[in-house]
Parts: sequence; structure tokens; C-alpha cells
Amino acid sequence: RRCLHARKKPAPKRLMAEWQKGDAAWCYINDDVTYEAGKIVELGEDDRSVTLKLASGKTLTTERANVLRANKDKQDGVEDNTFLRELNEATILHNVGVRYAKSEGGIYSTTGHILIAVNPFRQLKIYEEAQIKRYLGKPIGSEPPHIYAIADRMYRLLLSSGDSQAIIVSGPSGAGKTETCKLVLKHLAYVTKHLSEAGMSKSSMELGALLVMTNPLLEAFGNAETNLNRNSSRFGK
Repeated sequence: RRCLHARKKPAPKRLMAEWQKGDAAWCYINDDVTYEAGKIVELGEDDRSVTLKLASGKTLTTERANVLRANKDKQDGVEDNTFLRELNEATILHNVGVRYAKSEGGIYSTTGHILIAVNPFRQLKIYEEAQIKRYLGKPIGSEPPHIYAIADRMYRLLLSSGDSQAIIVSGPSGAGKTETCKLVLKHLAYVTKHLSEAGMSKSSMELGALLVMTNPLLEAFGNAETNLNRNSSRFGK
């Protein structure tokens, strides 16, 4: 059984024995660079330090607590982070970054049923009606990660259980929370329209449009400004 230890607490000696020279690792550099890839070149005799050859070419000796295990290259870009052999802060950041660089849909990845989204700060062509249809009735994991998959699961649980459902959208200012909420509403608008065409009332058909129309009202309450977002909506939400 593996244990997590606070950074200030020295790692037990038995954990140091797991490292070998040549092992791939991620080394914490600072708050700006965060982690850099490297390989173990020397293990300290005190069992608390380790020397790495970093990808930048530098050699660095640091505390064992600053070093995290890395995955093999073949695992780069997996859709669900829970499939990573080594799951830690550095490997998640790396995997999310690899997926982001691959394709437009790569802005999304998952950790179980938790969706991770990276704001691309540009328009993407992955939100058309065809994409909504693609995720209708599909369990999470059967299609590539997407906000529509989360929205559809919430809607199906609402229908099957009859209980209220909620999606928690969290992130720093400018992360894309407002746009994510709009996409959830867009999915709900499509679903309600689709059901109305199947015989439901006109009021049900109009529900989707009404949901979308509520967003400007919510935005009006969130008028705080930050360095990254001049129209923060966190108070409105």
C-alpha cells in the first residue's frame, strides 16, 4: 500500500530504495516552471536527496520530496488520467498538456467522471449540433472527453432518478467557467427541443431557449474585474 507524505516530512528509507539510477522522473523546480522532466543519476547516501539530469541539460540535486515518478512515453495523451500507471501532480499536468497540444478536442481530459478543461482562448469547432448528438445516451468513457458527455449524464440521471442534479464548474478567473456553463445550457436546450418534437408541449420546447436567456441575467450580477477577466461571473454563478 502506498502512502502520501507531506513535503516537510522526510521520506522513509524504504521509499528511497524504490528509485534506481536511470529512472525517469519529474522534478519540482519552482512555482513558475513547476516540474521538469529528467532522469535519476545519483541517489544520496542520506536517503533524502537525489541528483537528476534534467531535459534542459542541467544537473540538479534536490530533496526526495521534490521528485515524482514519470510514466512511459506510450501513456502520453490518454483520455482518462486514472489509466496512468503513475498518478501524481506532475503526470496529470503533463498528460493534460500533451492532450491540449494534439487536437482541438484535446482541451478535455477526465479523471473518472471529473472533466478537466483547458481554456484554448479561441473558437473551436467541437460544439456543433452533430457533437451534441454524438454524446446522447452514451456512458462517460465511450466517447472522447467532452462537456456534452457530462451534461448528458446529468440529464439522464435527472430523468431516471427524478432527483435534482448539479454540475460543479470550478476554476480560477479566466479559466472558462462561464463558457462551460453556456455549453451545458446549450445541451439542455437541444435535448428539450428534441423531446418536444417527439410529442411534448410547446412549453417544454421553449424551456431550452429560456435556460439560455437566463445567462445574461446571471452575468449582470457578476461584475467584478480581475487581471485575467474583466467581466468575472463568479458572483453571479
